[in-house]
Amino acid sequence: MQRIESIGITNLHRNYFNIIYQATRYYPGFDNLISRIFENELSLWRQIVKNASDNKEIQQQLNIEEVAMRFRYIYSGLSFECSLKQGLDTILLKQLYDKYYEEIKL
Repeated sequence: MQRIESIGITNLHRNYFNIIYQATRYYPGFDNLISRIFENELSLWRQIVKNASDNKEIQQQLNIEEVAMRFRYIYSGLSFECSLKQGLDTILLKQLYDKYYEEIKL
């Protein structure tokens, strides 16, 4: 994100959401494509959480799917809301991730 900002792109997420909405509207089948992309991102979170569970980094009784969804949707919710303002607040995002991680770690 720092690199993107260094070349003059501001509020990347506003542009990202805008292009997704436009592509969904004008390109048949794009809704299916973006759904697969989102599912792949969630799948990556599942694997990260599973690895953390397997390595006894986080509490063992946690539901992997639920934890993965929380991490994924903390990002997407915050990035969407911030896209309507000044752009993604990465400091706040890190604070939210760190706080949640503190709650679930061993």
